[in-house]
Amino acid sequence: MEFLQELTQKSGIYKGEGVNHEGEKFLGRLEIITLFESKTFQIKFTASSVGGLLFHDEVSLLSKDEQGQWCLFNTNSNNDQCLVHLLESSDVVDDKRTLNFMYGDYKKEDTFRERVCLDLYKENKIAYHYYWGVPGGGFQYRSGLIMELCQN
Repeated sequence: MEFLQELTQKSGIYKGEGVNHEGEKFLGRLEIITLFESKTFQIKFTASSVGGLLFHDEVSLLSKDEQGQWCLFNTNSNNDQCLVHLLESSDVVDDKRTLNFMYGDYKKEDTFRERVCLDLYKENKIAYHYYWGVPGGGFQYRSGLIMELCQN
């Protein structure tokens, strides 16, 4: 898969500013760590207020499941379970590759569903976006940001 080489090249720490689902600005920090000769990736992400209050903390593994499908195994401070997001698509448009990971069926309004998007830009930038819907609620874009590679 082409995205494996691109993710390996993107290993490092990225920082940026975004807006969460409540309209609050946050500082985001994302770290990509390559594991096991680029067969697995660890993604750590935190979102904090400008004053340092932690909004969200997560650790994910990007790896194949037992059926050989690429998945994002996501654990975070907003959920008490590990959610397995299947790789929906890996598209290249203009200057970026977008990896779309889906948990659940976004059309089923009676369940929780979530899409996590990781954009790998050709330059030293990464974007991280969340779409979700709770039971009885609409599925829509909730939060995200574009981050730049830290030089330290």
